[in-house]
Amino acid sequence: MKDLLHLCCSRLKAGGRIVLNAATIETLYEAMQAFAAEGFVTSVTLAQISRSKPILHMNRFEGLNPIYIITANREGE
Repeated sequence: MKDLLHLCCSRLKAGGRIVLNAATIETLYEAMQAFAAEGFVTSVTLAQISRSKPILHMNRFEGLNPIYIITANREGE
């Protein structure tokens, strides 16, 4: 991932932004480290979605795996 993000960061136009979705905290950590090494500032949003599931004659919500949405901009932009 580090090499891929390096390529993306080096080709990003001025004022551009990179958005990356991560499904694990390990991927989140690796992405944050890679963006920091490239001089990018990041913002992380945690998206948690649930679906309804029937239970008897009622409904309840069952949580799905969370997704981390990382937004990265070059520092100073």
